[in-house]
Amino acid sequence: MNINRLRAVFLFAVLFLNSSQAHAYHSNAMCDMDPVTTIQGPVTKLEWTNPPTYFDLDVKDDKGMIEKWTVESACPAALTRSGWNRTAIKEGDMIAVSGHRSKDGRKFMLFEKAMLHDGREVSLNEVSSFSGDRK
Repeated sequence: MNINRLRAVFLFAVLFLNSSQAHAYHSNAMCDMDPVTTIQGPVTKLEWTNPPTYFDLDVKDDKGMIEKWTVESACPAALTRSGWNRTAIKEGDMIAVSGHRSKDGRKFMLFEKAMLHDGREVSLNEVSSFSGDRK
């Protein structure tokens, strides 16, 4: 095998392995996509990062105990296209979030929509939530 062919095989292997890992963060396979669950509580942490955005909430369970939940949303570019910005949700804001729970029982949710502290409902599909009239 000549050196150029060996380099091509190596490059292909590296790209193939990287591409499968690049999509591994998506949580659709980890979450039950059929029922929608709603939780509410104050935002305790916000990570406006790539590839997904995360925010944490302190949610009271049926017994009044605080559960730490993590919600995964889309990347900042997708959120921005939907009319969100970094200040749409802030630490300390009381919000209600609807989404898809983790299949393994962890306190993890894949974001669908949220009701913000000021009564605005936001989702990835509702551009009108932040940007005015729907086109």
